[in-house]
Amino acid sequence: REEPEITVRIQGEGKAFADAALVDQILLNLLQNAATAMNGSGSITIKIGDGQVAVKDSGPGVSDHARQRIFEPFYTTHTEGTGLGLAICKRAAESMGADLKLLEAEPEGGACFMLSWSH
Repeated sequence: REEPEITVRIQGEGKAFADAALVDQILLNLLQNAATAMNGSGSITIKIGDGQVAVKDSGPGVSDHARQRIFEPFYTTHTEGTGLGLAICKRAAESMGADLKLLEAEPEGGACFMLSWSH
């Protein structure tokens, strides 16, 4: 039996005026969510630019219904967890002048979250 494997690619570089601990917390949550969505197998690409970080996975994507509620506290599509991760991440982003959003679905599937700063 093959072990599940996740490949993580990091592309680019950039700068933002941000709280490093909050950025770490947000990215860790996004990576954990991606790994869960992909059942432990697939790829994650992190694209970094000035004032933005995108985390895209090769999982099944996010349903239209879930898109409407994904940042609500206690909302989850997983069998485990509290459903607080993305709500906390959204609030953490806003506390440092950033925004966290789920980008539009892409034809090849997967989910893509963008953490971005407007200044």
